[in-house]
Amino acid sequence: MLLNYCAVLKKVPNGMVITFPDVPGCFTCAFDRGEVDSLAKEILSLTFHGHNREDLPEATPENEVDIDEGEQVVLVSVEMGEEDGVLKSLIPSELI
Repeated sequence: MLLNYCAVLKKVPNGMVITFPDVPGCFTCAFDRGEVDSLAKEILSLTFHGHNREDLPEATPENEVDIDEGEQVVLVSVEMGEEDGVLKSLIPSELI
């Protein structure tokens, strides 16, 4: 199952903060833009692990995400497994 959610990138003195406006409490940090994609996918996957598909928040379209000056919106796509309606992260199990 492929999930697509928008992340907002905000530059801070030591890197970037990555937040997901549609997923409260789901955020991470990166030192540079090169780390953003993998870290954003990882935190989104781990946040949804164990949740029912029906309970997922609706994703806001990329062109409708509110951002402040200097922020950037990126689309994050993460592949999730599913067993009996429960989402499973495909991150290696030793990391979960």
